Amino acid sequence: NVKSFLAAKGFVIVESLITELCDTYKNDTTKIYEHLLNTDIRKKTIAQLPNNIQSLNEVLKGPIILQLVRGSRDVSISTLQQKSHLLQKNYKSETSLILSVFTDGQTSCRCLEYEPISFFKITLVPGCKIVVENAEIKNGLILLTNSNCKYVGGTVEHLEKSWLINVNSSMIDKEHKIDHEDPPPQFIDLSTFKKQTSNANIEKKKSNYQKKNNLQEAKSDKQKNPKSNNNSNNNNSQKKKYQNKNEKSS
Repeated sequence: NVKSFLAAKGFVIVESLITELCDTYKNDTTKIYEHLLNTDIRKKTIAQLPNNIQSLNEVLKGPIILQLVRGSRDVSISTLQQKSHLLQKNYKSETSLILSVFTDGQTSCRCLEYEPISFFKITLVPGCKIVVENAEIKNGLILLTNSNCKYVGGTVEHLEKSWLINVNSSMIDKEHKIDHEDPPPQFIDLSTFKKQTSNANIEKKKSNYQKKNNLQEAKSDKQKNPKSNNNSNNNNSQKKKYQNKNEKSS
């Protein structure tokens, strides 16, 4: 029957939806399966993942259909590098380590590319589906390998549209950031820099020495000509008295 067929494929659907699909597609299991692949299965399935999966260390038996919730992340490269590859549909790094968030329709889980998997890319579009069977769970992460997962496809229009908007927005932000970044500092040859610094220090020392020398000479002249200094002081004092006298008379 239809229910058993879908369960063998990894879909455990609520009874009301199975009844509706059987009426719509006249119990045609192939058409029902294709319909579900292109459907957002959230809230339309019966939970198969454990509620406490985030802390589990065990084997997930399956088969379980999982739907990609949001864009994948290659944790082996920087965010800026990833943005530059998002529009390359078939981009796949040899050293990629993809981390993605999936759901069985009720419970979300994180899946990690534990070994290179050809279909597992950062360009996977939310809404697409994989089937997982006998996958190891380590500290809440489902470790995906070529032997325990398979890409089965599917397109959910509103999720794809939202993802494309986010991709285009992130590309615009990247270009804007590059255009408005401060230019890198001018390259200075280390040997030239050292020479310039050395010359500057020499000039500074010369200037300090000259100032010191001038002060010593001025001090020496003052000691040699005390009368001249006294006369100068007396003259200044007399001028000040004369100015005060004029101010009083006025």
